[in-house]
Amino acid sequence: MPVKIRFYGPLKELYGEEVSSEIDDLFSLLKDISDEIYKDFKEGRLMVAVNHEVVHERVKLKDGDLVALLPRFSGG
Repeated sequence: MPVKIRFYGPLKELYGEEVSSEIDDLFSLLKDISDEIYKDFKEGRLMVAVNHEVVHERVKLKDGDLVALLPRFSGG
């Protein structure tokens, strides 16, 4: 069973709501989606959650994991 990737906000319009992948490393997965996605994550412009937990570093993914890509939220 592959890893599921769910997109939110403007990313949903670009990539669709959900895709799947067999890639088992978070950084490789982000690079595979797009170099811009990977760069935004590394520079803090994109939040990534694995199984509903926000991550900030390389994570080993396993079958059935849910990776959510969320643009940073702002407001006051």
